[in-house]
Amino acid sequence: MICPQAKRSVGKVRVDQGDLYYFSMRDCQNCPRRDQCLTRGEREGKAMPRRRVYLSDVRKRQVLSGQAGRAWRKEQLRVRGRIEAKFDEQMNHHELRRARYWGLAKVTVQVLLNAITVNLKRAAKLRQQAAGPPALATVITSA
Repeated sequence: MICPQAKRSVGKVRVDQGDLYYFSMRDCQNCPRRDQCLTRGEREGKAMPRRRVYLSDVRKRQVLSGQAGRAWRKEQLRVRGRIEAKFDEQMNHHELRRARYWGLAKVTVQVLLNAITVNLKRAAKLRQQAAGPPALATVITSA
């Protein structure tokens, strides 16, 4: 791991489900960003002598695959909003809040039929939008 001042960590320790990286005390003591970077000690009220950074395995995979930035998060939230709307429709308009039957197989069939229904409704709506607005019928009245 590399800090904002381009100093490499001097080691890491495996902790729970991630790694704890630590940096050189000498580098941290002479660093111009020391006050912003180092965390405060609980007992003394002084800055800790070295910077330590915990990186979980999940976060590490996101960073390595490029999925940790703000642009990625913003895009995911935009997509998730559309998906959540479909779940809301299934729960509130298609009785998927509670299972109608008992047993994994029967509940699975209920969920699949529900998803097919919602997707067919969406396909019909998209097809209707692609065709354009319906033509108004001309009513000829004879007097």
